[in-house]
Amino acid sequence: MEIDGFAKVLSVNRQQNIGVRSEGGQSVNDYVLVFPENYNRVADFNVLQFNAFSDHAPIFYELFLYPRLLTNNFPKKHNIIKWDSIKSHEYNQLLLQRNESLLMLVNNLSSADDVNDAVREISCVLYDNAFKVFGKTILVNNFTNLKRHNNEWFNANCALERRKFNSSRNLYQRHSTDATRQLYILARNSYNEAKRVARASFKLAKGLELCEIAKTNPR
Repeated sequence: MEIDGFAKVLSVNRQQNIGVRSEGGQSVNDYVLVFPENYNRVADFNVLQFNAFSDHAPIFYELFLYPRLLTNNFPKKHNIIKWDSIKSHEYNQLLLQRNESLLMLVNNLSSADDVNDAVREISCVLYDNAFKVFGKTILVNNFTNLKRHNNEWFNANCALERRKFNSSRNLYQRHSTDATRQLYILARNSYNEAKRVARASFKLAKGLELCEIAKTNPR
């Protein structure tokens, strides 16, 4: 009987030594020790009558075990649509192919429910065709189980430069011009310089601290 991680079955020999096999070389299960948090899993427990095949009263018990839940380990995906003016003609052509069906939805409106259905259908047509032209699927990283290291050297100036860098980077990604690119490069260089100075200052301070400890309290 395998009850790994749930309970412990102990063997007791005739000299009452727990964990030692009996004289016949066989182990007899006289006690079942269950962890307190698992008491509610023991559905039934009884000591049965002696029988002709053993000099011990057999123990009978039932365990209520919860079914193992299967988790979905497939990677998470996210659909994004990024407008590209170069492909706008292709998008217009796809919408023109659905022109008659879209006009039919609008012309047949007679109630509020029809309006809701028409809006829902038109939205789906716009999105589905936009995804065909401009869309792509990306994997979503799960950072919940990632351990982030605490960088003691990362000071307030680094945090300020990081905010400036993120702002200029996002602006450049939304509006790719020479001016926004120049701002992005300047912010990136300034952020890297702030981190370099902070790391160097932190290492210098730590080195001086260790030297002082070595002088005052050497091992």
